Amino acid sequence: SDLALWGDAVRKDPAVARPHANLGVALLRAGRLDEAGAELRKALRLRPEYPEALDNLGDVLLEQGALDEAAASYREAVRLRPAYAEAVFNLGRVALRRRDWAAAAAAFEAAARLDPRNPLAHHDLAYALTALGRTDEAIASYERAAALPSPSADEHRYNLGNIYARRGDLAQARRWYADALRVNPGHVDALIGLGGVALAEGRAGEADDLYRRALRLRPGSAEAADGLRRALAAPRSGGG
Repeated sequence: SDLALWGDAVRKDPAVARPHANLGVALLRAGRLDEAGAELRKALRLRPEYPEALDNLGDVLLEQGALDEAAASYREAVRLRPAYAEAVFNLGRVALRRRDWAAAAAAFEAAARLDPRNPLAHHDLAYALTALGRTDEAIASYERAAALPSPSADEHRYNLGNIYARRGDLAQARRWYADALRVNPGHVDALIGLGGVALAEGRAGEADDLYRRALRLRPGSAEAADGLRRALAAPRSGGG
């Protein structure tokens, strides 16, 4: 394991920064935050100008809720390496935690410029833009995220469905909820969202089916249960 590998490397070369930094990352991934922070600080004592260690220490501090210290660590990483897209992105994550939407949008926009192939930078930029009421820009950013390979491909599409549903554009909402379900057929919130679209379009039978599917996957969902009640009470017409 990485823990064993880098733990052994630290024992062999305790005065070298890189093994401490990599052991810190392995401990972070294992959820051992205090130990991770200690190893990353050892790395930085040995090599103060170490952007990767500063960025990873920021991750530890962010997980611990130490937002000011996390931001300072990320900022120092960016000072040392101005084009460090990951650290710039992480400054956006701190701003999101603070609900500072403008600062988050600025950081994610900068991160997306530095690394246009990072779908999460576009996605989180869209999230911040939505909070700022800049809906057209948010849609464009979500669409950029959806066009890239991503482990969160279903979420990019689901959030586009939400924006269009709030706008009352049922055709586009249907398109993106359905695409989220194409990527991930078990996306419960997309099933619920598509159920809401079907109800609004007068397709009560389709809505009934979608809400039942959602409840099979998430039996305690009050939202799906409420949708199903509304679907059962609605007239069966318009293809439903």
